[in-house]
Amino acid sequence: MMKQLKRKSFKSTAAILSLSALSLAGTASGVLVDVNFGSDHDGLGGFTTSTQSSQTVFETLDDSIQTRRGSGSNDRSAGIWTDAFTGANALRRSAGSTHIFTTVVSIASHSQYSDANVSLMLFSDAAETSPSGITLKMHFGTSTPRMQIDSGVRTFDSTSAQRQDWTGLPMVGGGLFTLQGIVSFTEDDAIVTFNLTDSADPANTASVTRTFDKDDLTWGDFHGVGTQHTRIDFNVYSFTAVGSPFSLTITQNASTPGSYDFEWSSQPDKFYDLLTSTDLAGPIAEWLVYDDGVRVHGDIPSAGAVTTLSAVPSSDPRRFFAIREFDAPPPPPPEPFFLRDFENDNGGFTVVTTAGSDWQYGRPDAEIENTITIDGGNEGSEEGAWGVELTGPYAAGTVTALRSPPIDLSVLPEGVGVQLTYALALDMPGDASLVVRIIEEDGDGVIGDAMQSITAPSSANWANVGPIDLPEEAIGQIVRIEWLFTSPSGDSTFLGAYIDDVALTETTAESEKNAPSGMILTWTDDPTTSIVIDWHRLAEDADTPAYIQTRPRGTAEWFPIEAERFPFPHSDRLVDRISIENLQPDTEYEFRGSPGEKTYWFRTMPATLDRPIVMAAGGDVRHQKEWMSAMNLAAMVHDPDLIVWGGDLAYCDGSSSNTHLWYEFLDSMVETLVTPEGRVPPVVVGMGNHEIQRAYHRGRINSHADRERLAPFFYGLFAFPGDPGYGVLDFGNYLSIVMGDSDHSNPVEGEQTDWMQQTLSERNHVPHLIPVYHVPAYPSVRSFSDRVGQLVREHWVPLFEENGIRLVLENHDHSYKRTVPIFEGAEDAERGVVYMGDGCWGVGTRGVHNVENTWYLEQAQGIRHALIITLHPDHKVVEAIDAQNNLIDTTTIPARENL
Repeated sequence: MMKQLKRKSFKSTAAILSLSALSLAGTASGVLVDVNFGSDHDGLGGFTTSTQSSQTVFETLDDSIQTRRGSGSNDRSAGIWTDAFTGANALRRSAGSTHIFTTVVSIASHSQYSDANVSLMLFSDAAETSPSGITLKMHFGTSTPRMQIDSGVRTFDSTSAQRQDWTGLPMVGGGLFTLQGIVSFTEDDAIVTFNLTDSADPANTASVTRTFDKDDLTWGDFHGVGTQHTRIDFNVYSFTAVGSPFSLTITQNASTPGSYDFEWSSQPDKFYDLLTSTDLAGPIAEWLVYDDGVRVHGDIPSAGAVTTLSAVPSSDPRRFFAIREFDAPPPPPPEPFFLRDFENDNGGFTVVTTAGSDWQYGRPDAEIENTITIDGGNEGSEEGAWGVELTGPYAAGTVTALRSPPIDLSVLPEGVGVQLTYALALDMPGDASLVVRIIEEDGDGVIGDAMQSITAPSSANWANVGPIDLPEEAIGQIVRIEWLFTSPSGDSTFLGAYIDDVALTETTAESEKNAPSGMILTWTDDPTTSIVIDWHRLAEDADTPAYIQTRPRGTAEWFPIEAERFPFPHSDRLVDRISIENLQPDTEYEFRGSPGEKTYWFRTMPATLDRPIVMAAGGDVRHQKEWMSAMNLAAMVHDPDLIVWGGDLAYCDGSSSNTHLWYEFLDSMVETLVTPEGRVPPVVVGMGNHEIQRAYHRGRINSHADRERLAPFFYGLFAFPGDPGYGVLDFGNYLSIVMGDSDHSNPVEGEQTDWMQQTLSERNHVPHLIPVYHVPAYPSVRSFSDRVGQLVREHWVPLFEENGIRLVLENHDHSYKRTVPIFEGAEDAERGVVYMGDGCWGVGTRGVHNVENTWYLEQAQGIRHALIITLHPDHKVVEAIDAQNNLIDTTTIPARENL
């Protein structure tokens, strides 16, 4: 009898994703730095540490020294504030040792209080009753933050010799910064350095170093000076560990005092435990699942990209938390809708024989000396099976078919498939064959291709076969399954074929079939009649034939197209690419990698602008996958015909060590840039400074080989624009997208400007002629004197104005902007060009110029956004939306007049 798999509950080896604590701690290689942001569980963080010393450098202070408390206040409306700290660990000073602590600082917004700050305490020489110390403070003010290093003395006035500040580092809401502190000890001094670097723009950095004589390291009662020195606003800051793809943040619940909200990055189909400990004495893997007295926080199912727990109580003065990820228990196998185990009867099967031996029903008991024995049925069933002769060799020249009773596949839900499994025992020579196929109910016709054909010499006792997909043409019909055994000659010394335990099971719905590891649709030719499809594969799929199947949507026959297979740069993954031409305009086509893989579809662009065309546009796409995915989903609500991204895609910087960032980028595309019905909009991408090593390459690129070497992913993963990195796509006679390279792998001036001039002048008849590039001519954040921005204004802007361009899409500044119509350096409502965008699809935001004081800005704000551009014959409507699909701004821009 067929054996059913039992549900099995198990956990994989624990993977600690991220460590956070109410009284913050981080660990690495046994080294511990305790970071305290106050008592009452108001700490946040995720520092990692490393040390360059063979000596033991950390030890815990005893309880009598651990707790210091100063004055504080808990009545701030923005959140709980305190300057008290609980607990510390001693950093033992040893000459020649260096200790590095690192974290990523994610700033949601500036504090409304200019003196809010974050403090990190590192203590040296724990042998003293009152340990000496170094206080490292990071202050965030209402306009610009400053980094401050203090020696631990009581006085903190601006003229103190023990203090150094920096100012002027832009750090506005939404910024993501790497904070690194380096503490080095010599015989006489402690040398402390703070480095703060904008993760989105490494050039935006600041650093300060302070050398302390050992005699300066006096304790001083600096915790009693006032609330200025240690308080933190819960609504402002969160921290995640550097070098980890995961994050865990803990914030105080706004409505339930004494309880906390947990949020961590998660993966679909995973489960999680919230682990906890009141100390760090034992390994994290041995921590207990947190029981708050009401709930045990284990076996938490993933909620998608982010999973949360709300209002989790904790009354302990000190508690640490971690998240453990494990695989979900496997679901039980689906129940067959057709099952014949032949234990009690023949299952309603019938036999059609034209020569030789018949298929027979009963208990097999066949044996030939020096070969095999067929005894009983599969899994030890005792009563019945079907076989070609049950007790001995079949006759020479046998042709016999075994057919199932009629099976109604017309009642199955839409979108499912059917798979066959059965048990098989076999003993046959090379001139014999066993073919399994689907036939019509009356037996007169074969439906689709054979599901299985065995022709090689075989001799094996019972084994399970399948699952085998039934032909798609069979779905929706009443059919039979046929096992056709043929042996045209032979000397009757073989036992033949035997089957048992025949089952048909519904396969997963189309939406649950295997999706590719990456998928990109774009164009290199006419978007109304062509498409380029990239289907990405993992290394274990290397033996899968390099084909992509297509067909007009809704038709039955798939057409396999041989693909060009090439390696994913700096990866063991593979990419299959096909280019299809001679398609019909405004027509739907389906595609898939191979049978059994998920089916998607695309729509060619219309030949004329008879219906509105919707284009989603932006740039600076992925700082965090969650941000990118949220904006993808918001844009897809508008059902765009295409998506245009003007550079800074995965923020890989062309580096092989950042390949994983492209995996995240592609995962987000596969997961979120698909409509619920499976339509995939093509994307058109351009070059940004984070596509290429060292951002700009003036005079250092002399060939396409140079470009591929310095920007391997951009040139290796995207068919458009290809060599040399800029290009144009013409959509009939109504839209042309002109993609430029703003000085990254091609200079703005020279050949590219010549190309730009010719490209624009040749399209004077196109009503919607839209240039797209990365670095803005009219920035909302950066200086107007930026070198590349000046080049664009000098070489390209006059061409835009000369050719009647009305809309230009710019990026790079991590903000939203819309300019006034600009012509010859001034506002001109009749002839002016509107510059929009500034690139903030899925990245941290930045502060913008004051709109009232910047002549060319009509709108500007630091916010993630997408532009939804709807093209009509005589105008275009541009709507800026945020990640929650709220409307930020809207404008109507006329189409170009024929020149």
